[in-house]
Amino acid sequence: MTDLAIPSGVGAMDSPGDPALELLRKLGGADPRLQMFAELLRRRQLAPPAPDGSQADLERMTARCERLREAGRALRARNDLLASALGACARCWGEDEECPLCDGRGLPGAFQPRPDAFEACVLPAVRRYRPWGAPGLGREPESDARRHPPSASDRT
Repeated sequence: MTDLAIPSGVGAMDSPGDPALELLRKLGGADPRLQMFAELLRRRQLAPPAPDGSQADLERMTARCERLREAGRALRARNDLLASALGACARCWGEDEECPLCDGRGLPGAFQPRPDAFEACVLPAVRRYRPWGAPGLGREPESDARRHPPSASDRT
């Protein structure tokens, strides 16, 4: 058997006793497919990492993280507004007995609602509310689609 000519600088395969190098040497150097495989290994190990690809990935991930942070900030602001409109604890809505703000007592109505938030969030819904069979309360909805807000399952 002839030795497979593996150029120096192959990286980890250059180390003495490397199992991959030993396997390539045992299989022999006459097989052109094996030579092509060895060349592929050499090129992969010698090729510098593509900075553009990894930098582009990093920038894309950074932009996505910032969009998620912004979405989280917007949701937190909406939650805080609604909680203040309903007089609820914005942190746990009264569902966490270990809440440092309300000790689990912050259900809607537990605190005085903030008037401006109540007028912006609650009054429009109260004005439109019409219990089943109650005549003359609120305005008639323009369409069935406006009777109930879309749920998360409607968006998928």
